[in-house]
Amino acid sequence: MREVIGDLFSYPADATVVPINWRTRKNGDAVMGAGVAKQAAERWPWLPASLGNLILRKSPFTECLQATTTDGRLVYLLLVPTKHDWRAPSTVELVERGAKTMRDMADRHGWTTVALPRLGCGERTGQLSWPDQVRPLLAGILDDRFHVVTLARPDKEVW
Repeated sequence: MREVIGDLFSYPADATVVPINWRTRKNGDAVMGAGVAKQAAERWPWLPASLGNLILRKSPFTECLQATTTDGRLVYLLLVPTKHDWRAPSTVELVERGAKTMRDMADRHGWTTVALPRLGCGERTGQLSWPDQVRPLLAGILDDRFHVVTLARPDKEVW
């Protein structure tokens, strides 16, 4: 696993990971109202409805959909549940399950680069600790094909 500074959605990768919860709205759309999930929903407006349909048919899982980036290239979106409900914090168990599934999907598809955020570590929503909980867990599962992309913020220490 590599750690890099950049923008998750413009990072050159075969697949981009989007952390999700497992809830839908009354209209059937997936709840994607914060963090990376919200950014993905704004970038691909069809995503909440597509994910909502999948959620209504299956139990929590990691799903793979294709999307086109703003520069016209195709990218796989790996939708990884890190929490069951949008109001709850992320769980280490779901992050671990998602990491193993991402690794298996990268093997199956022959991906050379997978970009992901710090899964479950959103300040307001995820609440897991990157240095204490998530980094050591992912380092034991993911190899150097996986690039953890952190947006540089001048007001905060990145590492």
